[in-house]
Amino acid sequence: MKTKAKTMRGWINGMISSFSKKKSKEYELVFKEVLKKYNEFHDKKIVPVEIEGWHGKSSFEIIKEIDKLRIIKYQKQNRGSKPLKIVTEASREEIRALIHSIKSLWKGEPIKTSHISILYSSNLGLGHSGWKTGDKPFFSDRKMHNKLTLMLGLITYEGGYTTLLNNRISVQMVLK
Repeated sequence: MKTKAKTMRGWINGMISSFSKKKSKEYELVFKEVLKKYNEFHDKKIVPVEIEGWHGKSSFEIIKEIDKLRIIKYQKQNRGSKPLKIVTEASREEIRALIHSIKSLWKGEPIKTSHISILYSSNLGLGHSGWKTGDKPFFSDRKMHNKLTLMLGLITYEGGYTTLLNNRISVQMVLK
């Protein structure tokens, strides 16, 4: 059976859904039990983080899963409005591409984030033409740009520059 699942949890949930649609209760129940056991062995870690924002404090939650980070940010659309929940997921591959980009550019001094973004895009095969130039600039790709700045906020990101505080940064370190 072909699947588009990117994680084991996703595959199991897909199997549950598939057997539910086929009205195959026995298999559906078996996979529900498998999911329950999988969750016991691979539980999610929720780590609260508070980051100083430009306009006061922003609220972040970071949920570390076995193969990705889920970053939950609460952000006001405008002054006086209630904060909205914005969920961003960063896969193991995206984290690995970011770490590889930073390590490749690190020379002991802050790195221009625009340089990281282009190398990051190249490592993931996203095909961005430049930071603000060409027919597909990274800066204009708001989804990827926002995801990158959120991930950089977990390292040290300020004023368009990224500083690496620990030369041994790795995917395992970020997802542990």
